[in-house]
Amino acid sequence: MPALSPEILAQCPDPAEYLLCSSHQGWEPDEAFGHSRHAPTHRFRQYVCKPCNSKAAKARRHLARDYDFQRKYGIDQKQRDAMVAEQDGKCYTCGKPEAESRHGQLCVDHCHDTGTVRRMLCNVCNLAMGMLNDDPATLLRMADMIAEFKSEVVTR
Repeated sequence: MPALSPEILAQCPDPAEYLLCSSHQGWEPDEAFGHSRHAPTHRFRQYVCKPCNSKAAKARRHLARDYDFQRKYGIDQKQRDAMVAEQDGKCYTCGKPEAESRHGQLCVDHCHDTGTVRRMLCNVCNLAMGMLNDDPATLLRMADMIAEFKSEVVTR
């Protein structure tokens, strides 16, 4: 980090206990900075405070997620969010709210043969579709079997 001007140093409450965040340019207590993983013995502090570092990491995750949606399905985060809103924030097949889905997000269901995005599903429904190899005949036979045995009363 370059040497600080006397004006900036004058703003510091206690130079021995505070560091300047290079992101928001404010003085923060020493504990507000993480340890640098790249420094020998991890005894040096990072130049960005933890809250700023957290915001930057969240932005990077959002960009990575958008890139993944575009690469895998040909849609971006806004299109995915629009699909979820179209389904009232629920799984298309079982109606489970998005918040109750694994990782709090619905999965993008797509055809593995054509790549066409179909609907937004919860993790369980998406996995079930995949396990059935997207075969409607198998799904219908399973539905018939469940209905047949559901009507029977089990007595032991």
